[in-house]
Amino acid sequence: FDLIIANPPYIRQEELGLLKNYLKENYSVFISGGDIFSYFYELSCNVLKKNGKFAFINNTFDKTTAGKVLRDFATNNLSFKRYIDFTSVEVFEEATTYPIILIAEKQNTKPKFKYFKFSKDNFQNKSLLYSEENYSDVSQASLNSAAWNFLDEVGSSLNNKISQHKSLFEIYGKCYYGVKTALNEAFVTNKDLGEYKELKVVYDGKDLKKWAAPTPTKKMIVFESKSTKKQFGDLDEEEALNKMQKNYSEIINHLIGFEEAAKKRFDKGDYWWELRNCAYYDLFVKPKIVFPNLQNTNKFAFDTTGVYLNAPAVFLPTEDKYLLAILNSKVVWHFLKSICVVRSGGFIEVKPQYFEQIPVPNISEKDKKPFIQLVDKIITQKQKGEDTQANEKLIDKKVYELYNITTDEQKLIEGK
Repeated sequence: FDLIIANPPYIRQEELGLLKNYLKENYSVFISGGDIFSYFYELSCNVLKKNGKFAFINNTFDKTTAGKVLRDFATNNLSFKRYIDFTSVEVFEEATTYPIILIAEKQNTKPKFKYFKFSKDNFQNKSLLYSEENYSDVSQASLNSAAWNFLDEVGSSLNNKISQHKSLFEIYGKCYYGVKTALNEAFVTNKDLGEYKELKVVYDGKDLKKWAAPTPTKKMIVFESKSTKKQFGDLDEEEALNKMQKNYSEIINHLIGFEEAAKKRFDKGDYWWELRNCAYYDLFVKPKIVFPNLQNTNKFAFDTTGVYLNAPAVFLPTEDKYLLAILNSKVVWHFLKSICVVRSGGFIEVKPQYFEQIPVPNISEKDKKPFIQLVDKIITQKQKGEDTQANEKLIDKKVYELYNITTDEQKLIEGK
């Protein structure tokens, strides 16, 4: 074919059933959790003539883990011409989608291509598509299969400069998801269920704010996996429930209303009232930086109160408030936007795999002190309800200096 134009169907991969066996045997882009449009990409390349034209609309796969195989295939078999990004806007009222339009040719060259991203502010102005000055020139060769970042030469140079420093993971180690209950309506509550050590104060991701986390208002019921047998011995479920009823009457009376749903969970302990195994409960009580999975601006906060987190919120065990200053800076927000999966409304998913990539200047304890003093001031101001903008600007200025960011690069970071 000279030309293929398509809008592949939106079908959850879980619904493919036995068709997966055929796809696995016949397509190089097969991956168990991959999107069905991957196979349309490969089939199109197979039936296109050399230099044939390709134009698809489909969900983005620029940064997803499952999309890596397709990213490799597309960059090696197609020469990109135009990439139009709708991932920050709500295109279809009746469906949550993150569409892109890719126009390409069947070639294995990797020249520059035109990139345009719609925002919520300009989405209604379709005429923008017809003005070349609105497009950025992006080098296809610069696209990294780990995650596609559509940066022009200035943006690519800036990201390279930021990335010269060691990663957060190299300096501070691993971060962790909050507790996964698999049934939040049962295990997270604001009811008064008495005074038990198994009731832990907890944050949902939506509760978390920048710098200082608010006072928690909910509690999580945490019967750890195998905790019932440790306390009462190896009993059948009915006997164990009777024991639990006597010892935790208010909690069990609440949970019984969710018994059927709790039993159906894949993630649970030996009994339906227990949570799945978690190897790091002890880390919740230590000083930590906490943050929501979805963010529309930096929302990293410091906690020393031992509050638990409800997944998919994330935490990093550390006492280093210098790191908090770095995380809440404009530089880090710019970096995260370039590597994280973007959702509608301009939200990004700050998953551990992205968070741990953040480059952090590794400086002396003495040089950290001015940052820590500013963070302490901001946290105090937040707790008093005062304006923190002046001190936040001071932190941004200091962070720009740490990363050696030029005036022009600052304008790019700040969208000017």
